[in-house]
Amino acid sequence: GRILVASRGKAGRIHVFSPAGEHLAAWGDSGSAQGKLSSVSSLAVAPGGEVVVTCIATEKAVQVFAGSGAYLLGFGVHDIGPGNFSLPNGVVVTPDSRIWVTDGIRHLVQVFDLTGKLLGVLGGGEGPGALYYPSALASDGRGMFALVETGGKRLRLWWVR
Repeated sequence: GRILVASRGKAGRIHVFSPAGEHLAAWGDSGSAQGKLSSVSSLAVAPGGEVVVTCIATEKAVQVFAGSGAYLLGFGVHDIGPGNFSLPNGVVVTPDSRIWVTDGIRHLVQVFDLTGKLLGVLGGGEGPGALYYPSALASDGRGMFALVETGGKRLRLWWVR
């Protein structure tokens, strides 16, 4: 029953609207420290109402907030290595509370649980299954995913069981 919209600039904020378009609230403080928002690149809502936000210019690339805006946790720094990010630019949370995050520079999707534990990686490398600059991710909540690749100028659909 809520619509969440992120402001994308350095002064990151999350705006909450009713289904009728009435502005209900706004939360988030700008900055790069944990719990702050800067250059928000995507957001998603978890089944429990938590809001997962990816930012390009914060210490933690992925941050989880309560529906009220209270900071809960963050994970993944802007560095090399599994569980980290160069350009987190798309996020989906599935009904089993798995967090799927695209990385537009590393050409992959990383999957985490709601505590930030890395569960797996899709894409990367070359050849079959490789991704080419993934930039947006969506899911129907039943295993179907849609991934937009800006480099390949294509939409990829896949089913995860």
